[in-house]
Amino acid sequence: MYSYRHVKALTERRVAEALATLQADSPAPSPSALTQAHTLIRDTDEYGDLFTQIASAAATTPSLEGSQP
Repeated sequence: MYSYRHVKALTERRVAEALATLQADSPAPSPSALTQAHTLIRDTDEYGDLFTQIASAAATTPSLEGSQP
């Protein structure tokens, strides 16, 4: 049976090795890689207007929860 200190040291070493491997395998993404550009992606103002329109319509539409037969 191994002692607590032995298991702790072994675990810390393995975690450090695993983290080093992960960092070496995945290069840091460049800021431009996160930018999305496509003809189907609209301007954020359009999404904001759509959300506002739907939210105001939902606020004025009566609920159907209590009117089912």
